[in-house]
Amino acid sequence: MQLLNYKSKSFLQTIPNWDPINYRDENICISEFMYGLVAQSCLCPGFSTLMINLISTRSYIPGINENFDWKSDYAYGCDHEIYTVMISSDFNGMTFPEAAEICYKQLNLLMIAVENFDNSGLAINPLPDQFTIRKECLGYFIASSYKDVCRARFYCASV
Repeated sequence: MQLLNYKSKSFLQTIPNWDPINYRDENICISEFMYGLVAQSCLCPGFSTLMINLISTRSYIPGINENFDWKSDYAYGCDHEIYTVMISSDFNGMTFPEAAEICYKQLNLLMIAVENFDNSGLAINPLPDQFTIRKECLGYFIASSYKDVCRARFYCASV
């Protein structure tokens, strides 16, 4: 559920069948999100720009701004978004760094997080001893299209 004002959160408990624990109901407060981005940008300059570029949709057209290297690189980066896909069962039993390395080197994908459906939740760049990929795992990727991300779904280690 999207909220405009943080004060509205107190009314969520009165909504029939609102259950954030069992049904994973979630809410996003726009003002809290905005202030959180500003705060993170104070700690890490450019963070808000990166996040806004990842959650917005833009198209990269090669050849424009070729005279300005940084503009071309920036436009190419703006073309990327965050996508999720159920990853191949061939990743089963791997640690996150092992799977991320295969995705990067063999599939040309940037895996940033994974989520097992056993109530362990979302793990963003977990350490090897903190997370093991299991069957029916959801992968989070930064890529330019969903078609690119589907390579992780159909990955076959034996090839």
